[in-house]
Amino acid sequence: MNDLGLITMSLREADRFKVIQATAEGLLPQWRAAERLDLTTRQVRRLVQRWRMDGPRALIQAHYADFGPTLACEKLRERHGWRRLERRSSAEAEATA
Repeated sequence: MNDLGLITMSLREADRFKVIQATAEGLLPQWRAAERLDLTTRQVRRLVQRWRMDGPRALIQAHYADFGPTLACEKLRERHGWRRLERRSSAEAEATA
């Protein structure tokens, strides 16, 4: 029995998948795919190669999927400049409001 599993995609990833799939099947030129996805033709070629090797999973952007809370906080701080939120009691929050 072949278990394909379930793949969860955002709407953006699903659209990207359709465009890359059409390009890989020769139905859509690379330059048109690049135009639709706002990418370069080189990036489209690389995505088509990844799609051919690994299927739809290759196109899913899972930056934080396997992170625990500590590593996720570190990556959010590193990549996006987020700072740690301090816990405050409701009395403290009301006092500063």
